[in-house]
Amino acid sequence: MEAVEQRMLLSATPIVSGQTLAGTIVSAGQKDSYTFTAAAGNTFEVSLGDASAASQVKPDLLVYGPDGTQVGLAFSGGTNTSVRVIYPVPSTGAGTYTVIAQDTNGNATGAYDLELAVAPATQAPDSDGDGGPIVSGQTKAGMINRTGDLDIYTFTAAAGNTFEVSLGDA
Repeated sequence: MEAVEQRMLLSATPIVSGQTLAGTIVSAGQKDSYTFTAAAGNTFEVSLGDASAASQVKPDLLVYGPDGTQVGLAFSGGTNTSVRVIYPVPSTGAGTYTVIAQDTNGNATGAYDLELAVAPATQAPDSDGDGGPIVSGQTKAGMINRTGDLDIYTFTAAAGNTFEVSLGDA
């Protein structure tokens, strides 16, 4: 990683699975950093999107592994969009991951939301109250509240079980 990114590790904000953090790019070239842990065999998804139509941020998301190697990159050239990185953690990849959130061109400002999901794990409802555990026969209403919003539901199934999950407009 570049020296500037090494310094960012010291001031990174922690994020946990199921959490949405709001951030703001207030000056050109600003890079915000976040950290989380993942175990070998986990898969994680990090989503970065504009918080509102007023934001001029073109989302640019970088993810670095515990050894400093870049493991994910996603960016958009447009506003009012979102990007995501999905990464299966290899057997040698357990540890602390670093996320960098910035504007693609480095010159726009505005608000954004960063969301993290790590699996396998029971997911709690997100900051909007959507998602979380669901049981057989249960119907849950949810809403995609912004670009990049992740609503994650979890359920338990035994080997040999058959299940059906459906999603529709409310």
